[in-house]
Amino acid sequence: MSTTARTTRRTAGSAAVAAASFLLLAGAGILAAPTAYAGIPGGTSAADRNSDFNGDGYTDLVTGVPGGTVDGREGAGYVNVQYGAPNGIGTNTTVPKGRVELISQSSKGVPGTSETGDRFGQAVATGDLDGDGYDDLAVGQLGGVDETADDAAGGLVGVYYGGEDGPSGTEGPGTAPQWWSQNSPGVPGAGELDDSWGNELSVADVDGDGCADVAVGAPGEDADGEAAAGAVSLLRGSQAGLTGTGSQYFDQNTPKIPGAAESGDGWGAQVRLVDTDGDGRAELVAAAPEENAGDGAVWILPASGSGLLADGSRSYGAAALGGNAHGAHFGSVIDE
Repeated sequence: MSTTARTTRRTAGSAAVAAASFLLLAGAGILAAPTAYAGIPGGTSAADRNSDFNGDGYTDLVTGVPGGTVDGREGAGYVNVQYGAPNGIGTNTTVPKGRVELISQSSKGVPGTSETGDRFGQAVATGDLDGDGYDDLAVGQLGGVDETADDAAGGLVGVYYGGEDGPSGTEGPGTAPQWWSQNSPGVPGAGELDDSWGNELSVADVDGDGCADVAVGAPGEDADGEAAAGAVSLLRGSQAGLTGTGSQYFDQNTPKIPGAAESGDGWGAQVRLVDTDGDGRAELVAAAPEENAGDGAVWILPASGSGLLADGSRSYGAAALGGNAHGAHFGSVIDE
């Protein structure tokens, strides 16, 4: 798989799950207490759990709607942003009205149009990727009608960077996001139909450099001939934004990761970056709910100043926590 910053429009990829994704913009896997207080501008950091796109000190809310119809195209998908305020988040019908935005492939100023089955908004995650004090938005997209195009066949991730006006594309508000695919420079591997790269996203600072990183789950990825064994990529944040430099790729056949890749495991169906040991670096939690014929299991990959490590990784299932493992689908849902 590989990835690159795309300022041009992507093509479509694969199809998948149909539920809406909700993310309270307390950050997707971000770590400590917020540095900005309600109504007091102060910025966020890669270590904050709050998510504040415009730096006003209020936490915002993102809702992914991957099955949403856009311009008559079913399943094109979109994302809603609701901005925090003294009276909380609002809608177009509340009194007073809240500040809301709808972001889609057909948003004004965005090259191209939404396509049937794009499933834009399949996953949403936020964090300060460039360390500028504004939280940024990553959006996963799975499908579309052009399922043979290299850049989108395996899925896409679009990044909108926060600022005073909220999340913006590469040319400012209302423009296309920075597009990433498995074919982007610096990201290992290659995009293939039904990889489902971007089906799951989590954002947090893995290496402690002050810029949050992005974990991308690809539960449909093949591994050494095993169909849909699954994989996880890590894209690195930097002061210049998300970058392919230093990107990492893991599957169950990566040396020192417990177990072996098997068809249908779906490793990476859930991914979370969380700092469970309080060292300022977020470890990766990756789940394979279909492991061992549906028993399910979770893997923990430790973090370091150079990124995630396979060495020292471990896995466990329901039985290790006192549960009955048979058919448990352990790891199907993991809390942020």
